Amino acid sequence: MWRFLWYPDGTDDPWATWYGQQDEDVQSKHDSIIAFLQARESHEWRPPQCKKLEGYKKLFEIIISTRVEHRLLGTFLPKKQFLIVQPCTHKGQIYTPKRAFDLAMRKISEIENGEKTAVICSDRKSTRLNSSHSSVSRMPSS
Repeated sequence: MWRFLWYPDGTDDPWATWYGQQDEDVQSKHDSIIAFLQARESHEWRPPQCKKLEGYKKLFEIIISTRVEHRLLGTFLPKKQFLIVQPCTHKGQIYTPKRAFDLAMRKISEIENGEKTAVICSDRKSTRLNSSHSSVSRMPSS
């Protein structure tokens, strides 16, 4: 099983905070993509659910396609862990926030250098998937 981590953003539970801000379509698509990726090895994480970003050594995006194209930028860590460092949206060739890739790479570096400590994710789906994490978020079930 994969363990998902999130770059700290000052909240107790960054993934649950992001997830709670999304509409039901995004939440549903998110849930199915995370469940799909959870059942696969890293070399099987590929489009349409995930892709490596060209020109960035270790940056990947989890693709959540709805009316708005959401991306969760991150990287693989040892021991079947995936670190999400930057949520963003995508339209055409434009990512919001601007320079999302550079922000993501800076955040990965901060985690790797020990300047920041990643947070274990506990959004609705990853709470069930990260069996070592016992708290349950209070998001409505689908």
